[in-house]
Amino acid sequence: AVDNVAVGYNSLKVITSGDNNVAVGAYAGVAITTGSDNVAVGFEAGRAITDAEQVTAIGYQASEDNTGADGWTCIGYQAGQSLATDQNGVAIGSGAFRDGTGGTNSVAVGGYAGLVNTASGATYIGKSSGYYNTSGASNVDVGYYAGWGNNTGAYNTYIGYESGKGVANNANSSNTGVGYQSLTAITTGSLNVAVGIYAGYKITDAAYNVLIGASAGENLDTNTHHNVMIGYQSGEHADGATSASVRNAYVGYQSGRYLDDGQDNVAIGYQAMYSNSAEGNDAANNVAVGNSSLLAITDGDNNVAVGASAGAAITTGVQNVVIGA
Repeated sequence: AVDNVAVGYNSLKVITSGDNNVAVGAYAGVAITTGSDNVAVGFEAGRAITDAEQVTAIGYQASEDNTGADGWTCIGYQAGQSLATDQNGVAIGSGAFRDGTGGTNSVAVGGYAGLVNTASGATYIGKSSGYYNTSGASNVDVGYYAGWGNNTGAYNTYIGYESGKGVANNANSSNTGVGYQSLTAITTGSLNVAVGIYAGYKITDAAYNVLIGASAGENLDTNTHHNVMIGYQSGEHADGATSASVRNAYVGYQSGRYLDDGQDNVAIGYQAMYSNSAEGNDAANNVAVGNSSLLAITDGDNNVAVGASAGAAITTGVQNVVIGA
């Protein structure tokens, strides 16, 4: 063994042929025998390492129980404490990757980020981001409590404060949430895209929705599938109560805003199919193209309105065709 530095009670106590190790602190690197190129600084930092290499453990019990995980950087109180054989990761922050094996090629930055993670290819940045994830692979959670409750769901991207926070130990997969509290209530929903503050805020088990804009689809919750809502407050009050809002396409500022029970509608334009704030607006199978087209519709079905303010006064009318401003 050559070029090793040991400072502290029992640090590098049993080294045999390992080279270029630095251990500072009581029991730091105490079990290293053949491992090389490690840095362990702090009480019991890297305590269980024997032959692992290129590990940097800084902090009280950082990478303490590492039995063979190479290429890790663990900085913070108990960061990467339970690493086993997964390779090449980063754990920075108190309790980051503390109780799981870390996952190969995974990154956790923030207090208790990825606390129990064993999945590969994970990226958790922010306090308690990815907190409950165990085996869900290739998740990216960036932000305070982002992706907090997901446990086994994979391929999610949640970016923003409490984006995709969800409920503890629920599995959701293949979702993209970008923005403050986007998809924050998600439980088992999948294949949703929500971009903007409060976009898809209440979605739980819904799937196949595309929501872009602040408060787009904010009140979609259970069984509200296959919607496209693009624009500020588009489809904001659509929900799963009474009749689930499904298969709607609302594009434009406040388009379809108050159609809480609407189904199979197409509304394109500023406040197209805006409706009113009463509950139970269940208009269905309508097409409105143009600013304020079918503006006042509530329960009317099978109408077509093309043009600025076309059919703007229709509320409960059915089977009308209105073309022209």
